Amino acid sequence: MKKIFSGFAALALFVGFSSAASAAEWKDGVLWNEANVGGDLNGFTAVQIEFGFEPGKCSGPLTTVGEWLRVTEGKFSFAYADKTVERGADADAWYHAAGTAVEVCNKGNENAVLVGVQFRPAKPTQ
Repeated sequence: MKKIFSGFAALALFVGFSSAASAAEWKDGVLWNEANVGGDLNGFTAVQIEFGFEPGKCSGPLTTVGEWLRVTEGKFSFAYADKTVERGADADAWYHAAGTAVEVCNKGNENAVLVGVQFRPAKPTQ
C-alpha cells in the first residue's frame, strides 16, 4: 500500500496540480489551498495542498500528517527537534511521516511556496 501512496504522491507533485488547487490567494502573508483528490484509501484521504509564506512568516510548532512535499518557489526553513533543514525550489520532494514535529519559516526575502499531497485519516461515514 505504501508503494501506491508513494506513486500517487509523486504523480501529483511532478505532473502538476489541478486548477482547483492552484486558485489560491495570499491572505495576511499566507497562501493556502487544498483539494481532496482521493476517496478512502485504506483509511486515508489524499489531499493536494499549496502552501506559502511571505518573508518573515513562521508557522509555530506543527505536528504533521503523512505528507509528500516539494518547494516550488523561494526557500523554507524546517526546524525539527534535532536539526534545521533549508529547502528551496532546487530540492527534491521529501516525505514527512505522520507525527513529525516541525516549525516552518520563510527567512528569505521573497515568497516561498510548496506543493504537496497529505494523507489525512478518512472521516468515517455514518
